[in-house]
Amino acid sequence: MASKTAAHILGSSLNLLSICLIILTSIHLTKSSQQHLIDELTCVLAFILTATSILSFNSIRKDNLNHERYAEYLFMGSIIGVLGIVIYIVLYFWMTGTIPFN
Repeated sequence: MASKTAAHILGSSLNLLSICLIILTSIHLTKSSQQHLIDELTCVLAFILTATSILSFNSIRKDNLNHERYAEYLFMGSIIGVLGIVIYIVLYFWMTGTIPFN
């Protein structure tokens, strides 16, 4: 039986994925004329979180510890990606005085 980590990763990655999709939707709904790096970073992060969710689900369903290990690595990478996006937003605001998706 797979450990309980896969279930926690699945829920957390799906929550972070929904936040990424809300960010992408809000950027596109404001019809920002400028292209910013945050759009691309959020898109890459959404793909990583989707892969994490799929691997975590397969780990729970098929009792595959390799999938769980890969899901853990991708999840840690996505957490680092979220941190990178937050740092990018803070630095952009600090340097320009505006938010990047304004």
